[in-house]
Amino acid sequence: MITIRKINNKHYTATRDRYIISHFFINKVGTRRYTLSIFSSFINSTYVFWCPESIEKTLTEMSLEELMYLMSERELDLDSTIKNLKHWVIYQRKNDRCTKEQALRAWRDIKRIDDFFVKNDWYLLGLFEAFMPEFEDIDRDFRYEFNYLISYKWSDSDKYFMDNILTAFVDFLKNELARGEGSEKVRSV
Repeated sequence: MITIRKINNKHYTATRDRYIISHFFINKVGTRRYTLSIFSSFINSTYVFWCPESIEKTLTEMSLEELMYLMSERELDLDSTIKNLKHWVIYQRKNDRCTKEQALRAWRDIKRIDDFFVKNDWYLLGLFEAFMPEFEDIDRDFRYEFNYLISYKWSDSDKYFMDNILTAFVDFLKNELARGEGSEKVRSV
């Protein structure tokens, strides 16, 4: 079970089994501007929020997915990307936008990409560059349009952080707001 503790107006900790696993720092950096910094074994990130009201209200009104998207990057989902590429070739072939030979060459290159140990999207982009002529034979604008075929996913540690730690933190902030203990209330005293 994750427990959130408020250390002071700017510092919160998340603990599991009496061990601190995450620190959350909220700082006011200007008129209606706040930073949320997270230091954890799962993610380390800082993001500047513009908040019409309090930072707590802004954070509790965002979906967890949206908040996580601002605080962390998703990793490449190679399986879904390969699937998207295959569907793209099938679509092109079905609509007579390429010959059977062009489709087979592209399919062969997709298989080669799949055989490489692709860990991140930069490596994948390098492979796309190497195989670009075959893909551009099918669609001359492929170089500028293939980004929509690349899929991303949350890593297991990101999912754990979002589902457990971030959820507990946002719930803690909601309870704080319900009791009237938001940052604006505390800072205006």
